[in-house]
Amino acid sequence: MGHTITMSIRNSKMRSINAIRFGVPVLMILVVALIAYEPIYSKIMESRLKDYLSISAEDPARLATILRFGKRTFTRDRLNEALWIEAYFGNVKSCSILIAAGADPKGTTGDQDTPIAAAVSNGKDNVAELLLSFGANPNHSKMGEPLLITAIRRFSDIAAQDSSLQAERSDMQVVTVLLKHGANPNILANGHTPLTIAAKKGNVELIKELLLARADPGIKNGDGLTPLAIAVKEKHEDCALLLNLNNKK
Repeated sequence: MGHTITMSIRNSKMRSINAIRFGVPVLMILVVALIAYEPIYSKIMESRLKDYLSISAEDPARLATILRFGKRTFTRDRLNEALWIEAYFGNVKSCSILIAAGADPKGTTGDQDTPIAAAVSNGKDNVAELLLSFGANPNHSKMGEPLLITAIRRFSDIAAQDSSLQAERSDMQVVTVLLKHGANPNILANGHTPLTIAAKKGNVELIKELLLARADPGIKNGDGLTPLAIAVKEKHEDCALLLNLNNKK
């Protein structure tokens, strides 16, 4: 019986040795295969993200899946670039998913552009609201022009040319959102303030919004003209009347 037990133990050891002998190479092959597959997998996930970002329509469930399976693939810089693209298109749900995945709403792309600038420049008020709520700078400047002035110029131009109330409402809302989140209503850029631009454009709605945000009607532009003087010069009577009333307060 003792001989039988000894043989059993010996056989067990041999099986263990064989398992190790054959198991280690198999494990090494698997490790090497995984290492070799990683770049291929990364390329697949990058391709899927690129395809997703190439269209303006959003599909939050699809994006969430891509980001989940590509978690090890996408760097923060790549996520920031994706956030810029989705902000440009106005895809607020996709922007939320990207921020949750690690994209920085205050970050920049490789060419130093920002998601908030993309949203403001294209009149995407919902995305602007989201980014600002996550800490994006309402006083950010792109190529020397503050976002508030960019939004005012855009709204004024669209209001003058586009009869679409929806387009006008969205762009006006961008101005409102920026002011709500602390954009400086008296910021000066290239000799202009938001109020002097609104007066020159003859937009009463903008002037009301800026005055509510405590824009100073006494600040002059680079030519030494107040918003009131500009409105009078441009023959915008409604604007001049409103500014004159506020000058007396």
